[in-house]
Amino acid sequence: VTSALGVVLVQDETGGVVVRVPDQLLPLTLGQRVTVRGVTSSGDFAPIVVNAVLEPGAAGQLPAPTSVTVDALEDGSHEGLWTEFEGKVRAVTNPVPGLFIFKLVTTLGPTVEVAAIASAELDLFALTDAKVRMSGVLLSVFNADGQILGRRLTAFPLTRVQVLSPPPADPFTTEPTPVGEILRYSGRYGGGRTHVSGIVAMQRGHSIYIQDETGGLRIDARNARVAPGE
Repeated sequence: VTSALGVVLVQDETGGVVVRVPDQLLPLTLGQRVTVRGVTSSGDFAPIVVNAVLEPGAAGQLPAPTSVTVDALEDGSHEGLWTEFEGKVRAVTNPVPGLFIFKLVTTLGPTVEVAAIASAELDLFALTDAKVRMSGVLLSVFNADGQILGRRLTAFPLTRVQVLSPPPADPFTTEPTPVGEILRYSGRYGGGRTHVSGIVAMQRGHSIYIQDETGGLRIDARNARVAPGE
């Protein structure tokens, strides 16, 4: 069992399910056994249990994480299961205190969004570009028509991040890539962030437009202010 924000994610030997318990505050711990009594519902995407009452049971251990294949990631067969991924950390944000959203570019190829509650001792921003292994409950991101837009790994809380390959100490020490070479094949590209250098032509909202001798580039930079010519 993993819980947060009035939602409990429960898994047994046959699968996992989202359980909504909006009016019951319980000091649940990860891996604890529970008995659920509630009403089944079709949910917004997959079946869920609503208006649930939980009976806490004995403390236990989380199930062994399921390894995900590309096919399983695409067909949703691992929905609601405790799973494990390896990949590179990208675009860490902290929309509210304690909650972190970031991208994990998995070794399978697809990118998985990660939503995690993490303690202050775990500096997720410092893990940008690191290759990590982490576990959480795999859920689907979908639109109003029930169409799958992507996958989200939910970890409330994030209990363990194993760093398999640390990020560069300073990404600006790497040699800048000419704008004209971005996204072209290069045997030296390792899947990390790209260092570019150029002259600012314009800034519009969160977009900065730069150019060098080989071409122009738009950069999404939400926390930077620059002036043309810099």
